[in-house]
Amino acid sequence: MQLGSGEFKVDVNKYWVEEKSNKSLLILPPTGGVTVLDRSFARKFARAGYDVYVVETWTGLGFETVNLDMHNTTYGAGQRAIQAVLAQIDTDFIGILGTSVGALHAIIAASQEAKVDAVFAIVGGTPQSEIIVKSKVQQMVALRQKRFAHYKFTNDSEYQKALDDIFKLEPLKLEPLFKGKKLGMVLAKSDDKVPTSTQEQLRELWSPSLLIEYDGGHFSTIIKTWFFEDDKILEFFESASLKK
Repeated sequence: MQLGSGEFKVDVNKYWVEEKSNKSLLILPPTGGVTVLDRSFARKFARAGYDVYVVETWTGLGFETVNLDMHNTTYGAGQRAIQAVLAQIDTDFIGILGTSVGALHAIIAASQEAKVDAVFAIVGGTPQSEIIVKSKVQQMVALRQKRFAHYKFTNDSEYQKALDDIFKLEPLKLEPLFKGKKLGMVLAKSDDKVPTSTQEQLRELWSPSLLIEYDGGHFSTIIKTWFFEDDKILEFFESASLKK
């Protein structure tokens, strides 16, 4: 289904139960769009009685410019998409499950959306500026090169400070609304896409009630989480929903 109004649109795939549910889950996929893993999670949660909303795409997704303010625009659009979906939900319990860049959006939402009760981030981190600077994702590496040439940065510290000064949705600076939520995360100990150091900083910020750690890198950890930890993640949200 498509949500939104005017020029802003959000495409959502909804999985629902036959009877009216009192709990909902938003799934925010990684870079590149919805995967078979996201669909598998959606089916699992739907079978467990959740209305599941897989947020597939939205206006502004993929926007890129050398301008440092780009990240306010792209992350702002992601939060607007989340808000559009939340506006459709009237269940007692709402959770968010995000993977990779989806986890980054989920982490911001944890500090912005009072309506959200629980958030689980798979290989997400903070600060966003450090992720942008240090990520080995090809898109971020290419953008770093363009910006060094355009802004005449001489080192990564200058680049990160410039980003940090302008970025408005940094979880480390937002109001700590996450403290009222149940939080969980998966940490990859050898990640160069969402650098492990940023995942460790998220762990320190959140003190998650469920922490799962893998020695591997970004993609292997995502796959292992889906294959081995799906029941544990479902139990995490079930426990949170029972406290409502």
